[in-house]
Amino acid sequence: MWQDILGKIKEGVLTSFDSRVQQYEEDIRKMDSQRTLPGWNYCTFFILKEGLAQSFEHMFLLEDSLIQYDELEASFFQLLRDKQLTWFTRTGGTSPGDDSANILDLSHKDYRTLILANNISLFDFRVYLFARQCHLLTAMRKYAEICSRARDYITTLALTLRSDRERAGISFIESWMFSAAMTVVEATRKGQRSVALAAATGDLLVIARTQLDKLGHYFKLIPESVPFEGTFAEVELDDGTVVLEDDFKTTNDLLKEVIADEKKFCDLYRVSLSLFASNVGYYVSSA
Repeated sequence: MWQDILGKIKEGVLTSFDSRVQQYEEDIRKMDSQRTLPGWNYCTFFILKEGLAQSFEHMFLLEDSLIQYDELEASFFQLLRDKQLTWFTRTGGTSPGDDSANILDLSHKDYRTLILANNISLFDFRVYLFARQCHLLTAMRKYAEICSRARDYITTLALTLRSDRERAGISFIESWMFSAAMTVVEATRKGQRSVALAAATGDLLVIARTQLDKLGHYFKLIPESVPFEGTFAEVELDDGTVVLEDDFKTTNDLLKEVIADEKKFCDLYRVSLSLFASNVGYYVSSA
């Protein structure tokens, strides 16, 4: 009798789920077909499609859920290419803590409410979308893919921030790139070591070390080197004094500490080189 009851409950749940998915897909198709009409709203479309993604996630259909977010990312980049970004109130990335916050922390801001209210910045939207993708990939234990996606995400978003910097100084962007790369490296360290993970982690470590190179050159903590000359713009004041265009603006406690102490900076730089060498060594020996 209990088997019959459980079987009927299971059948009812699956029937309800199928019906819900079909309704979501129909609504999404209808709204997508109206993309070129006046009044179409990407944020509304995002929330609708995310509802389908979360339905899949609740049923542990993680691959299907990830596909929805990947499709949303593709449509976002289409908007970016077409410069149709009226649904984002600003570029963003200038709020206190933005340059050092954990980019995988979905609770750092009420991102979903901001999207619902059409009051989200481009920066916050990209942080939320990436964090949702990584949440699913973590559940699937695809740590190498998280790192490889993080490499592309960090570099492309940094380009967007540089093209429309608002009030953020260049060093603020360098701080964000360093913080974001190291956050992902730390989060994926628990993954089973593999050639793919070592290679992808190495890419993130290169990104992080490059920011240290730039900041080290900026503050004359390391010898000048050609690739980073002119990284930070110089401004000539009325009295003829030449200064760097911005002070070091960061909320990353580690970077603030090492920039103020040459020995600590060198120690951090040495650690970054050691981590990179370890990944390269594993990759070479295992490939």
